[in-house]
Amino acid sequence: MQATERAESETTRSYEIAVFEGDGIGPEIRAPTLSLLTGLAGSSRTYDLRFTTLPAGTAHYARTGVSLPEASLRAAGEADAILLSATGPRRTSQAKGLPTRTRCSYLPP
Repeated sequence: MQATERAESETTRSYEIAVFEGDGIGPEIRAPTLSLLTGLAGSSRTYDLRFTTLPAGTAHYARTGVSLPEASLRAAGEADAILLSATGPRRTSQAKGLPTRTRCSYLPP
């Protein structure tokens, strides 16, 4: 391997991960997942991960009347990846008057 190839392979690439906060068991799942991903990135010399937590989900809806704020959707669209925690436990969505079925919109590539 030539010196320039070695230098390029040792370059650290940074990835921005949008994290939807979630609710129900979402926080219980999110915390160890972020810990695992942070540990993996910490042991890598080729990449690192930056996480941005974004509001979304039934609990957010209960507080604000909006389940997925436009700013969260925009930030997720600009990220390299999205980590979606569990959201919307059925009993909570019914209790708050939310539909039990939701439509999923995909972000453009």
